[in-house]
Amino acid sequence: MRRFAIFPIALVLAVLGSGQVEQRTPQPKSHPIADANDWMRVPTRVSSPDPVPPDIRSQRDLCFDSAIGAPRPLPGTDTAFGGETLEGVEIPDHPRRAIVIATFTNYRSVWSASRRSVYTELTFHTSHVFQDIERHAVADTDITVIVPGGTVETASGQVFSYMVQPRRYSVKPKGTYLLVVGYTADGDFYTEVASWDLSDGIVRGNSAKEAARQARGESTLIGLSKDQVVRLLEERFGR
Repeated sequence: MRRFAIFPIALVLAVLGSGQVEQRTPQPKSHPIADANDWMRVPTRVSSPDPVPPDIRSQRDLCFDSAIGAPRPLPGTDTAFGGETLEGVEIPDHPRRAIVIATFTNYRSVWSASRRSVYTELTFHTSHVFQDIERHAVADTDITVIVPGGTVETASGQVFSYMVQPRRYSVKPKGTYLLVVGYTADGDFYTEVASWDLSDGIVRGNSAKEAARQARGESTLIGLSKDQVVRLLEERFGR
């Protein structure tokens, strides 16, 4: 069964430094990764088939136009946002929270119908679901996590990026993560609240906030093996 998810809109203003539109020529597939989110600079063709039903697509477009949309059609507009907070509990609350372990398998950037925003839909394949208040995520299925920004190639061949300024921390394709995400009913997707990298079988911080928590000696998750964190979360959330 295929599920749709993305990372919480409320976090958009918290996780970004400054965003801007960048017009450029297409880069070859071998373009070296210099930043954690450099994969977001690989363009999605606007003309590529859209697997999302039209009603869901319209709801997602409206959601991101409202959250990150430029005042006029892109490209050609700069947008600024606040920086990431270093405070907060280790596993944040959310009224529609889900906590999962999942692998980042695919993604595509979307230019909204109004042409005012670009967002990227990430496909994650779940291996463990510890909690899902809305009961959408199921183990061994796909969920879609949406993040603000991305890169598209127009029908005329123009390539531009929106809100893909370099970041030290980001989920990456083929990586495995412990994710805390929040569900949005309009558009049927999740947004990221927090994430930890589990790609090498050990929990590692994946944000400035978790790096600061580790430096203070306050992290209860970083350094655990995958088996250890699975047992811990199953005990905590009753699975």
